[in-house]
Amino acid sequence: MIASKLWIKKDEVISGETDVLSMMRAMYFVITKETVDFHTFVKILAHFRPVDKDRPKEPNSPEPTNSRSNKLKFAFQLYDQDKDGKISRDELLKVLRAMLGMQVTEEQLESIADRTIQEADLDRDDAISFDEFCKVSPKILHS
Repeated sequence: MIASKLWIKKDEVISGETDVLSMMRAMYFVITKETVDFHTFVKILAHFRPVDKDRPKEPNSPEPTNSRSNKLKFAFQLYDQDKDGKISRDELLKVLRAMLGMQVTEEQLESIADRTIQEADLDRDDAISFDEFCKVSPKILHS
């Protein structure tokens, strides 16, 4: 299997890479090692497949990788880098920097992070819990 030996390096440019793939890769590498093997990369991509609403669910079968709840869990884990169950302002800033890079100023990034925390932090603990994340992520729920 040649494909299983493919490795993608953190700063490697992939020919024809889309903005979405580039953003996803930047977010993934914020929280992982310097490389990702092909099998892991495909598992990551599986989260973004559209949900097949017409496919009957088999009893006792595991929830599909691309289910709404798994998409939310995956997205939340990209931000919750210390795995404490909450997204702090610093974690949000780190991911925003990776995604947006030099496209916006540090002041703009901080403003985005502050507004995001302010709008999503329903219990006012200065962090976003998974439940709060789900409540403010309706687009992920309906894709």
